Amino acid sequence: MAEVAAGAFLSSLFEFLLERIDSLQLVHFFKGQKLNHVLLKKLKITMIIVNGLLDHAEEKQIFVSAVKEWLNELKDAVYEADDLLDEIAYEALHSKFEVDLHPPDKRCATFSFSIIPNQLIN
Repeated sequence: MAEVAAGAFLSSLFEFLLERIDSLQLVHFFKGQKLNHVLLKKLKITMIIVNGLLDHAEEKQIFVSAVKEWLNELKDAVYEADDLLDEIAYEALHSKFEVDLHPPDKRCATFSFSIIPNQLIN
């Protein structure tokens, strides 16, 4: 019974990760970093396929111990993927705040002529 509950939890966690891959914040971060959108799409497709396998494996794990071991390994991989998505989301948010704090136009507008010798501006 605990195995079935763990499998259901893993499946719902996987669905959550799929939603995070589609988040606008993540997509904008990847666009800003000029990363490969094709790879991001492949990751999403792979996660959808694995989610389908999870549904099937949840039923089999009760009877086949190798499936149970595979589910445990997959669970670890899903947690690592979640951590990676957290890091990407953090970096995206951090980058956005950096731009908001130091917009490119503001840096030019605050330039002071007092650092230029008078001979150059007269």
